Amino acid sequence: MSEEDLDLSPPLTIESASLSALYQGLNNAQDGIALYAKTVSSINAEINRRFTGNVEAAYKAAGKEHGAVKGELHDGFSYKADVSKKVKWDQPKMKAIAADLEWAQIDHIFEIKFSVKETIFKALMPGPIVDSLTDAREVKYGDPKIELVAAE
Repeated sequence: MSEEDLDLSPPLTIESASLSALYQGLNNAQDGIALYAKTVSSINAEINRRFTGNVEAAYKAAGKEHGAVKGELHDGFSYKADVSKKVKWDQPKMKAIAADLEWAQIDHIFEIKFSVKETIFKALMPGPIVDSLTDAREVKYGDPKIELVAAE
């Protein structure tokens, strides 16, 4: 959807539009996005329904479980398919393994990211640990999100 689709009569622009026009234009744009998203989702579902068998055969022929494959279809079309791979580690088992290792091995083998839950940090009594944690703590705030609300 473009600026022209917002039903702003010339020479009205977004910069000079009334709050009512901005509000209505935003609602119209969001409705359009939702409709297009639903259409895209339906089309993608149909493409997947039609060609899942082709893709599964291509992965089997390539001896792959993940990664990218390509194949030819008909009417001058081809397809590209990609299956991502995500590895999830059992945290209690990983902690048990690490408990039996020296720190140098742990540091070499494992990716470790330390953090402290805010509720625990705020509940700690002042002292050297809180001072050290405060020194290691960085707080970042996001940009304000401003929403236009129509009067009821």
